[in-house]
Amino acid sequence: MTADPALPPTAEPTPPPATDPAQPPATAPPPPLGTDPAQPRAAAPSPPPAASPAPSRAAAPPPPPAADPAQPRAAAPPAAKPALSPAWVQPSSSVAGPALSPGEDEVVGALLALSRALVGLAARSLADLDEDVTLQQYRTLVFLVSYGPQRVVDLAHELDVTSSTATRLCARLERKHLVARQERPDDRRAAWITLTDSGRELVGAVMRRRRDTLSEMIAELSLTRPLALAATLNALVEASGELPDSQWWQRLEAARQ
Repeated sequence: MTADPALPPTAEPTPPPATDPAQPPATAPPPPLGTDPAQPRAAAPSPPPAASPAPSRAAAPPPPPAADPAQPRAAAPPAAKPALSPAWVQPSSSVAGPALSPGEDEVVGALLALSRALVGLAARSLADLDEDVTLQQYRTLVFLVSYGPQRVVDLAHELDVTSSTATRLCARLERKHLVARQERPDDRRAAWITLTDSGRELVGAVMRRRRDTLSEMIAELSLTRPLALAATLNALVEASGELPDSQWWQRLEAARQ
């Protein structure tokens, strides 16, 4: 095929430079992403996470509403009662009180049991004669027999109650005609509580019934040394501030006169 004289001659391609066999062949740099249509486009970098806002301070609670002076104050809840300790459920000489020998501790326990029995005996004797008189009211009558007329404040101290409680107690006994109020010329500011004939009769009847029941109980026992037992019990009565039985009956008879 002959060359067309009207076309310019074609330039010969420049041969590539000769490679040095001692040099490693240079690797061609990768084409930039996105220039080669055969290469996938790189994903756009994700934006940096937004900084979390600083935690806001908790809002202060609103102040309590002002108390209305016309409204009564709410009652405070009752305090919880303390749980009973086993040491108080069953006290012993090693827990409270003076140190006692095992024999003396047995005596204390026996007297406690006897006192519970005597309280029950007094309650039954009183209920058989007058159901309207309580044990506390009866104790007041017995104290008046032993020590004569008393002021209300003195009865409150003896019964270990407040003066208002003693006043109400004496008012109930007065309505039952068992006690009366008297005024003394030397002290008109205080009223003295004294026994009436009905009050003395009630106390004497209850004591005689209790004495009969105790006599039956003692008769069933085989006491080897009854006088020694009586001396020990009288010593305990004296230590408690009570009158011996013989003196108490003398006081009751003197009150009748």
